[in-house]
Amino acid sequence: MSRNKRLHHIDAVKALAILCMVQVHTASLVSPVGVSITHPLALLSAAIGGMAAPLFVTLSGWGVHRAVKKRLSTRDLGRWLISRITLLVAMQLLVNLLLPQSFRWFTPGVLTLLALCTLLTPLSAKFFDKRASLLIFSLLVALSSLLPLDFGVSWSWGELVYSSGGTEWLARLFLNGTYPLLPWWSFFLAGGLLQDDNEGSDLRISGCTALSVLAVTGGFALISGSQWALTSGDAVLTFFPSNLWFVLTAATWSHFIWYSACHMRQRAERLFAILAPAGALSLSIYVIHFSILRLIVEYRPESLSIEVSFVMTLIHTAIWIPLAFFHQKYIPNFSLESISHILVSFGQGDDERANAEQE
Repeated sequence: MSRNKRLHHIDAVKALAILCMVQVHTASLVSPVGVSITHPLALLSAAIGGMAAPLFVTLSGWGVHRAVKKRLSTRDLGRWLISRITLLVAMQLLVNLLLPQSFRWFTPGVLTLLALCTLLTPLSAKFFDKRASLLIFSLLVALSSLLPLDFGVSWSWGELVYSSGGTEWLARLFLNGTYPLLPWWSFFLAGGLLQDDNEGSDLRISGCTALSVLAVTGGFALISGSQWALTSGDAVLTFFPSNLWFVLTAATWSHFIWYSACHMRQRAERLFAILAPAGALSLSIYVIHFSILRLIVEYRPESLSIEVSFVMTLIHTAIWIPLAFFHQKYIPNFSLESISHILVSFGQGDDERANAEQE
């Protein structure tokens, strides 16, 4: 399949998501100890990091819902689901092994979350096939963040990624891990709401909603005198656990970014074309960058200034743009995405195979 059939603006948004993931993971491992959370570079890193995973999961939700709806009444659905889920679970295990400093080999993570969401997609695609019903259901899932789950704000990272048995492992997968199904499924469902819109109506709605939620949360923080956003702790927006305001803010901004790209698809075509190769390799970059991080962790100096750590993070993030470009130009069929396409498109015609690549 010719790569020029891919939609550059969609791959560019995928590139933004994966590059943000690389940035936040790198920053968390090379940042010096004791840096104030109010430092400008720390605030910038936190803002980027807060959007990375939600955008990544939302875009996956768009692609999987699109693919499942095409196959919902066909015999190909089971094979497609098994192939995708198996690959995601295998890659999660590989990621865990690549960075044992941060994960246990059995730790559920974002790829395990995507695998579970993929498994559930035939249900959401069949029973919530209208945008309004899917929106309501995704909001109900988001409200699960209000449940009094066993997820203490004082949990250490080690407690988040460890489970002593099957029951605790399932709890991490569904309720209180790093990326539990509840409420993170809401991002995946929100991805099913996305349309390849170019008329501007969805852009205006998503933009107004995103800015409104941002203003409300900022107002809450200002009035209460609390932190606006923290990875974990006492703040209006928290990532671990993902509270309701974080889910609403990240989901609305993910939609706004998507429709902004759709609206700018022609005016920003050159920029999107530069970013698109990284988006086409989002899964490969996600997995491979952990091997780079392992080397960084093992060989970095004991003490780094925040400026040096910022430069290291910037280089490790930006380098994937030219690497992806040369990969797609010279060895486009050598990637995890190619393996996935081979598994799910075996026996399909050229048109079906072309559509599968964009998903």
